[in-house]
Amino acid sequence: MSNDRTGLLRELAESALRQDLDQAIAEQLALAEKEPGNPKPYVALGAFFQMQGRRDDAALMYRHALGLDSQFALAHQYLGQLLAAQGDLDAAWQHAHAAAGAGNRVLLDLLERHDSHRPRK
Repeated sequence: MSNDRTGLLRELAESALRQDLDQAIAEQLALAEKEPGNPKPYVALGAFFQMQGRRDDAALMYRHALGLDSQFALAHQYLGQLLAAQGDLDAAWQHAHAAAGAGNRVLLDLLERHDSHRPRK
């Protein structure tokens, strides 16, 4: 396959993914408007915004979800993962513990594995 054809296929695939993502965002926005007290669409919006590289918007959505349900484990996990990626490990640990307390140990296990591989001073 030539580079031109590969580039075109990649461009078409990326366009389709963007359109799918835009459609998914529109659907979650509509759901959030219909059910403003439901934290789930806000977590989904956060994940979609994060996929688009819109980290501040993603964090805002995760925090909004947690404002609606402070025990929403997935919101804690995703926000904690975002914060860890940004280097705010103290906040990431807080969200990891909150998620674990709500039954989701994914982030806590991840941070514990990362911490166990960190060189000690």
